[in-house]
Amino acid sequence: MNSGTVVPVSATANMGYQFTGFSGALTGATTPQNLTMSAPASVTASFSTMPTVAAPTFSLAPGSYIGLQTITLSTTTQNATIHYTLVGMEG
Repeated sequence: MNSGTVVPVSATANMGYQFTGFSGALTGATTPQNLTMSAPASVTASFSTMPTVAAPTFSLAPGSYIGLQTITLSTTTQNATIHYTLVGMEG
């Protein structure tokens, strides 16, 4: 490869993994990146397993739910907010 050649480098994680960054001739967690060749270079892409997030359980208070209603429930766990929407509760 000729000196000055620009080589695009990208990393794609398989399901259940997340890309955490490049090291070597490229650094940081941005993908893709371009590497301008000036000599032989080595780039390592690092990955980690995605954290498992257990779905929270919710229960509605006893009462009468009449007609079409939308109830939105949210919870925050491991830096992620999960929204649940229940639609169509009939009394």
